[in-house]
Amino acid sequence: MKSENQTKKKKVWPIRAEGATRIESLAEGVLAVAMTLLILELSNNDEFMLALSDGRLMDITGQIFGYVIGFLIIGVYWTVHHHMFHYIRRSDGILVWLSIIFLLFAVLVPIGTKLNNYVEYQSTFGLVFFSTTSLISILLLLVIWIYATRGRRLVDEDLDVNTISFVKKVISIGSGIFIISILGSIIIPELGYIGILSLIYMIIATAVGDHIPFLKR
Repeated sequence: MKSENQTKKKKVWPIRAEGATRIESLAEGVLAVAMTLLILELSNNDEFMLALSDGRLMDITGQIFGYVIGFLIIGVYWTVHHHMFHYIRRSDGILVWLSIIFLLFAVLVPIGTKLNNYVEYQSTFGLVFFSTTSLISILLLLVIWIYATRGRRLVDEDLDVNTISFVKKVISIGSGIFIISILGSIIIPELGYIGILSLIYMIIATAVGDHIPFLKR
């Protein structure tokens, strides 16, 4: 008679809930590299370095502005991701791949920054590319949070419903402003500046969101 272990069906590729720390570590490493690429792009630009050494800052304000915006956007990605994974205790195959797809779009920030002309918006495609990939990255963070918290799938069972709603609200409002920015920039390129409002909102919300009346948990 076969033993109980032998009669059990073996799982060739078991998908089980595990700790989420490795996903967070991967995200931190990848986003850190993306931040580094932003400054490397400037330091390897001979025209930028020449203008900087000559003190011609007005000639490179667009590049400096692009660097700051790109760096802050990646900073928002990291901050939101860090807050989310403070509550996400476990991971599974779907969460792993959602996180990888998020990183796939998040690391496009350096490319979008290079494509986009932040002073005169001469490249409408560059602006749309930058805004769209940023929006997709933010929306993927929302998808990750909804997946992890639905039915308390990968979070503590006693996680406060107000905390779950708070994170959703922060990401949703930021995404909404970004969508307005993208649609507006297609018609009038300068309306792409509205996207900066989304960035400012996300920074304030993730820093002091609990002190904003309509964001309080």
